[in-house]
Amino acid sequence: MIDIQNFKKPLAMRPFEKKVLGEAELISITHATWPIMFSHMGVNDSSCSSSAEIKAYVDLLKREDDGKAFLKLMRNFNQTEEFQNLV
Repeated sequence: MIDIQNFKKPLAMRPFEKKVLGEAELISITHATWPIMFSHMGVNDSSCSSSAEIKAYVDLLKREDDGKAFLKLMRNFNQTEEFQNLV
């Protein structure tokens, strides 16, 4: 079972909740910077992933909207009991 009500976002995800700071953080995620971040934030052994696979995260995160959907998700994180029951 997923304990949504007591879930705490990892520290690296928290800046995305804030206006301006989230946009700045998103701008800093590029194909050049992401491999460094990827290997230092929660990935034990990034050598198992190819460079193309790691860089694909940037493309998926930003897609056509430059990450606006991701920021919306980070800023509208539903932790209610009602949502808990749905999932």
